[in-house]
Amino acid sequence: MKTLTAPGRPPLPLWFWGGLLCTWLFALALRFWGLARFNTLVFDEVYFAKFGHHYLTHTEFFDAHPPLGKYLIALGITL
Repeated sequence: MKTLTAPGRPPLPLWFWGGLLCTWLFALALRFWGLARFNTLVFDEVYFAKFGHHYLTHTEFFDAHPPLGKYLIALGITL
């Protein structure tokens, strides 16, 4: 059976994994806390949707940033 520890090193204690889980849950709660208060598009979200639409309609436009985010938005628009 494979383990995540190096050979000869004792496995990490249970309190470590519990602390890691608590930290992750706290970060998750902070990430989603108050998210519903923004009921309008915020700054660059306006541009991402517009650029995603430009990708779908093959409209020429200038964008100085890499296209991955816009491709994902275009995929969401398509779906």
